Amino acid sequence: MTTPTIHERVAQRAYEIFEESGRQHGHCTDNWLRAEKEICEQEQPVPETSLPAEPHNRPLEPHISAEPQTSLPAEPEVSAPQRRSSRR
Repeated sequence: MTTPTIHERVAQRAYEIFEESGRQHGHCTDNWLRAEKEICEQEQPVPETSLPAEPHNRPLEPHISAEPQTSLPAEPEVSAPQRRSSRR
């Protein structure tokens, strides 16, 4: 007797999920993904002790610079076109 492959185990579990859900069609991908997740978790359980004591993904504090921020350069002043006098 040979040991079933992971693919065979996932297929078997997906079929079990299909039967447990009342044999509802149209959910084969969801059943497969759920079965795959369950099988993978059985293969490689994550021990709680391997988690970091303090999360490294906490929000970063905003960076506050001691130097004042430079503003954008002022737009060059454009003088209005001068009107020509209409003396004839």
